[in-house]
Amino acid sequence: MDDLRAGRGDPWEHDPGPPRNRSWARLFASTPDYRGLGVALARPGPDGEVRERFRWQFGPVFYRGRLGDNRVRVLVVGQDAGSDEALAHRAFVGESGSRVQHLLHHVGITRSYLFLNTFVYSITGQFGGRLEDLALEPGSPIARHRNRIFDYVAARNDLRLVIAVGRAARESVLAWNRWRGGAGAPAAGELHELDATALGPHVRVVDVMHPGAAAQGAKAEVTASFTAAATRILGWVRDHPGWLPADVDGQRAAASSFRFERAPIPLRDLPFGVPWRLGAGGTATTRRDEGRSIEIEPGARQATEPDYPAEPPGGSRDGYDGDVDDLPWEPPRSAIEFDRGPSPAMARLLVGGSAGLAWPDFAALGVPGAAIYGGGALHRGRFTGVRVLVLADQASHDDLVWGRALTGEAGQRLQGMLAGLGIGRSYLILRTLPVDTAGLPAGTVWALADRPDVVGLLTTVIDRVLDDNQVAVVVTMGPHAERVAARLDLDGQPVVALPRWSAPGARAEWVRAFGRLRSLGIPIDQPPTGPAWDGERAQIPRADLPFGVPCWQGTSGDRVVRAKRVTGGDPRPDPAYKVWVPAWVARLGPP
Repeated sequence: MDDLRAGRGDPWEHDPGPPRNRSWARLFASTPDYRGLGVALARPGPDGEVRERFRWQFGPVFYRGRLGDNRVRVLVVGQDAGSDEALAHRAFVGESGSRVQHLLHHVGITRSYLFLNTFVYSITGQFGGRLEDLALEPGSPIARHRNRIFDYVAARNDLRLVIAVGRAARESVLAWNRWRGGAGAPAAGELHELDATALGPHVRVVDVMHPGAAAQGAKAEVTASFTAAATRILGWVRDHPGWLPADVDGQRAAASSFRFERAPIPLRDLPFGVPWRLGAGGTATTRRDEGRSIEIEPGARQATEPDYPAEPPGGSRDGYDGDVDDLPWEPPRSAIEFDRGPSPAMARLLVGGSAGLAWPDFAALGVPGAAIYGGGALHRGRFTGVRVLVLADQASHDDLVWGRALTGEAGQRLQGMLAGLGIGRSYLILRTLPVDTAGLPAGTVWALADRPDVVGLLTTVIDRVLDDNQVAVVVTMGPHAERVAARLDLDGQPVVALPRWSAPGARAEWVRAFGRLRSLGIPIDQPPTGPAWDGERAQIPRADLPFGVPCWQGTSGDRVVRAKRVTGGDPRPDPAYKVWVPAWVARLGPP
């Protein structure tokens, strides 16, 4: 497979999430009770069971693109998010997103856009009936919330173009126009004829068929609608040259050359550390197990199904710590914290983009999935104010999907230890290898960890952390981490070694290490959870994870499993993964 970074910008680029001192995060956090509304509208099925109208388990998806002031000229409105979007926590990442991205590129728009949806949750079934009423009635909580978000886009930007993708989006744009005092319907029923001055003095509107219809036998019609939209937009540009300037790196093509093709999603639109497979073009994931899991595969679906281990154990509520107003399947509503990602310079270093400090080609060295899913998660925590530096070997597959180091069972146990010490923020975790090496022979992993280029890059990162911070202790987790620590010039800082959490007798060893760490007098940044710690979990802080992740993520043990073998065949060259919602979350009813 081709490099999944191609055409997506620099690999260290990323979306930090909603900007500070603006209302975006609060607007998103005021999402109505979709589950309650959906259940209220649902009718019992033939078996008498009420089937919910929204796929809620993986949470809402709010946006993709620019949220900064005066950075959006094109607003794209869709219907709802799919499973690709649910894992990336950004809108329009899958098949439909790649098709619209190509349309934007064709008209010269590469950055100045924002994608939003009619619903922030994925719907079940088709748009229509009571669901349509819920989306469009002026008094509906969902319609009011969406219109407030759309209004904020218009207030903070000089909008020029609105693109509606599919019927639900078309009706949502018309409802928004009515909300703002504009016409209720376009002339002759054509959306591009709509008087959209209520949305902004220079706004024009165009609609396209939903790209999903192409897979249902309507590819010619979808292609025609996209071609017509490109022709109209470029015609407006020709007639009014200053109306929609091309972006700095955008190049406009001729209307006659438009093709219904895909374009990959820029990495600058996605959180730092998201697997490269997401947004590479087309659909990468599938919902499974009645919505309790999402499968992410390396490429086109193969003839034989992946053979997965059973649902991971440990899916209990132990360690979960949500506020009273929070819903486990949504991001926090009151204490809105999230990780904006590393600084540009550090992000470039972490992905191997600095001069003379590149990661090796892990795929060529035999690491399955390295070319498909990306450089992986190397860090979690902050690079400033570091008192505890943790060097850790891989402990689960969760890191690959969540984009941060040590987010599964072992990381949650470590988080409990840190909380017991009174360390809530002043830590940094670094992985010894940024790729998924689980299942490789031990000798192969040692050889990778000992490579000069791997050692050189990792020690450069560590040395910068040690130079810029008053690190009080280095904690190692696993044999490779111990070996890394032995190479460092620590200038007297103590090293506390922990075995892998999965190793026999690990809990007792960790508890003893907790006692030693307490004796070091490490400066604390929060009240310790208690004088003792006996191996309990704590959830991964929201401040360690990107914007948009549901509260259950980073809790309840390991949540990601990797496929073992093709049934009856040889190991796959590149693995597939399945992400599971915790069992206790899946059992919850609507609030």
